[in-house]
Amino acid sequence: MDKETKQKNVSELHDKFTQAKSAVVTGYIGINVEEMTDLRTKLRQAQIEYRVVKNTLAKLAVKGTSLEALEDYFVGPVGVALGYDDPLAVTKVLYEFQRGQEKLDLKVGVL
Repeated sequence: MDKETKQKNVSELHDKFTQAKSAVVTGYIGINVEEMTDLRTKLRQAQIEYRVVKNTLAKLAVKGTSLEALEDYFVGPVGVALGYDDPLAVTKVLYEFQRGQEKLDLKVGVL
């Protein structure tokens, strides 16, 4: 990824982190494509965005936002679920999915 693309990605993520009312950082090791597609579908139905993020870019993007407490949890392969409307919807959907899929690792959340 060139420097210009990285800056664009950081700016886009920063905007999303600023707008989000809640966020949950998850680990996804061991989840296959079919299961990840199912998770993304369930999250989309609840109007939640799920992004797999590059840790260094996410750490830069989260600075100066209400979700800055997440910075230390961007370690290893992680994804971030962002809720823009109902702050509890993110945790509800992820928790329900995790009950049937133990490979989803819920690391930390911020409301």
